[in-house]
Amino acid sequence: MRFLTFKDVSFGYDKERSIVSGVTLDLEQGEFCTLLGRSGCGKSTLLKLAAGLLAPVQGEVLLSGTPVRAGADIGMVFQSPVLLEWLNVLDNVLLPVSVRHKPNATQHAYARELLAQVGLEAYADSYPQQLSGGQQSRVSLVRALIRSPRLLLLDEPFAALDALTREDLQVQLAELVAQRGMTALFVTHDISEAVFLADRILILQDGAVAQELKRSDAGDRSTRARYGEQQLEMMARARAALEGER
Repeated sequence: MRFLTFKDVSFGYDKERSIVSGVTLDLEQGEFCTLLGRSGCGKSTLLKLAAGLLAPVQGEVLLSGTPVRAGADIGMVFQSPVLLEWLNVLDNVLLPVSVRHKPNATQHAYARELLAQVGLEAYADSYPQQLSGGQQSRVSLVRALIRSPRLLLLDEPFAALDALTREDLQVQLAELVAQRGMTALFVTHDISEAVFLADRILILQDGAVAQELKRSDAGDRSTRARYGEQQLEMMARARAALEGER
């Protein structure tokens, strides 16, 4: 079932140069797609178009068949955790609810449940400056899930973390997305990350989707799969596609 649709979408800040050019793309409900490409190829812009934060100059972006609008059934995780220093972890997680109304007991309980799923139940009363980078990233992820979005958009959220912490967070993210049946669109320039997380990898070149790669073992997020033969083969194919951009 088509869930997120780009129909001949183009975007640019001026008429001289398109950042996104003629993208036509369908994401299915529950699909995990990664956007992989060099810096400046339009990955983050495409993500903002999907979020409704930017409006296309041509074409349309649809969510379940209707024009996308910011905040509607969408959670977003940015490159930086962007946590408010004067709020504790629990209140940071509940922030998307708090800007609309006072969180109720059910929402408080759900926030604590999400924190427990990422191993942070003991840190609910802690403040951002008391957390490691990996812990802050987990809080940012949980905050994006607090309103139970159907679409999760992620813009290189683990780029600044060490390799082992990044791998742990990738597994937790994949599990959370699968458990909730969400559709996820994840921007990265890391080939290994793109291949490990995705059901489908979209290679971007000059603002357009140049190639698609699909995993035959989609859904296997085990350590064995991460370092297995198929992962390495897919990484080689993705690398070749990126090299073809030159």
